[in-house]
Amino acid sequence: MINIFGTSGIRGILGETHTIEDIVRIVYAINEYFNGKNVVIGYDCRKHSFPLTYIAASSLLIYGVDVSIAGVISTPALQSYLKRQGRFEYGIMFTASHNPKQYFGIKVFDHKGIEVSRDKERGISEIYYSSWERRDEQKILWEKSRTKFQDVTEEVIENYIEAVESIFPTFDDWINELKMAADYCNCSSLNTAGRYLSRKFSKVIHVNNVLNGRFPNREPEPTPENIKEIVSKLKGRIDVGVSFDGDGDRGMIFDGKGNIYWGDEIGVIVSLMLKEDLGVDKIVTPISSSTIVNDVLPREGIEVIWTKVGAKNVVDYMIEQNINLGFEENGGLIYLPHIAGRDGLITFLFTLKAIEKRKSELEKIRGELPKTFVVKRAIYIKEDKDKAFNKLKEKILAKYGEKAENIISIDGVKIFFENNKALLVRPSGTEPKIRIFTEAKTLKEAENLCKEIIGMAAEISDR
Repeated sequence: MINIFGTSGIRGILGETHTIEDIVRIVYAINEYFNGKNVVIGYDCRKHSFPLTYIAASSLLIYGVDVSIAGVISTPALQSYLKRQGRFEYGIMFTASHNPKQYFGIKVFDHKGIEVSRDKERGISEIYYSSWERRDEQKILWEKSRTKFQDVTEEVIENYIEAVESIFPTFDDWINELKMAADYCNCSSLNTAGRYLSRKFSKVIHVNNVLNGRFPNREPEPTPENIKEIVSKLKGRIDVGVSFDGDGDRGMIFDGKGNIYWGDEIGVIVSLMLKEDLGVDKIVTPISSSTIVNDVLPREGIEVIWTKVGAKNVVDYMIEQNINLGFEENGGLIYLPHIAGRDGLITFLFTLKAIEKRKSELEKIRGELPKTFVVKRAIYIKEDKDKAFNKLKEKILAKYGEKAENIISIDGVKIFFENNKALLVRPSGTEPKIRIFTEAKTLKEAENLCKEIIGMAAEISDR
């Protein structure tokens, strides 16, 4: 049986990968798995997220379920609401997160706000496929239909702000005076993080702060390439800023000097701070993170645990081993006492706390860590993605295997070389792509290694 879920939730394009009937059957399968009677649904700013939410809500009402709609909110806000309320069997978030505008997405969370595990995904998938086999079985009876339908958007947003305030009750006065910027990507974090930042700090420049599901100003993923124009325009005008992705669980940090900081750089800085403040001695991060993680943290008494790529994989291990801190290189800290997932706002606020504690600007704090250059590319694959990756992996191991200091194959293949040089090649879990990450002490060296891998991939596709 095929798992209908990818790395994080279900992703696709309406009319190409999924039909409306598919969506209804997915929602039915989710509800049957949880035996849901009371559920909450949130959605992002995308044009299709609103109608899909109401199609799902209508379907659930027909099945006899009480439905609460959380409106346009961030994914972390929905997770926080589920965790703190404790009155819903599960929650659904219609969001494709960082994917391009044409994608839809469905993320599913249990009653504690935890994204469903792989085992639960398989259980939902089994119900989904079996429902196609019993199409004639009547599931809808008029007397089961419900009319209890409520909008809880304001309640969800205020609940989220309260949760954030409980972790960060105060900042030093001089932090409150910093010039800040927040780029909301014209999407969900505007209604949650935006409200919090407007209340908390007096000198915030709000960027891309009109909801628009077409993402008119940049792509939803807050990569350095996608946000560089925004960062350039803010140069010299701010001290520190953050760019969110489509659903607000990623936050890429930048400063007023034009520097953009990867999530693993911020993760290392915050880990060192929390080691001193809270005794954090273990962190969890995916193999896509930089070599600086393994170079710095163990020397400071912090154990590094590598997982497959994807926040869900990081979170699952954190919960299993009761580890409070995790992070990903693509932006987004995971702080378990808050929610079991990434949160771009929490990432920004922990960064402010690190600046506050060190009484120094972010550029100087980052300057104390080893410097490496990371190059990230993605190759579109028309053929079978996994088959193409396996061919590429064979060529990579044949060429670089003997030079490696360490090889990790828990997700794709990651090879560590000496002198902070590394490469990672893996099939995407959300798109028809093979992703390539290379790292070295010079940009030229990282770029050359990346070009070699792309050349190998081209040889395979030409055959």
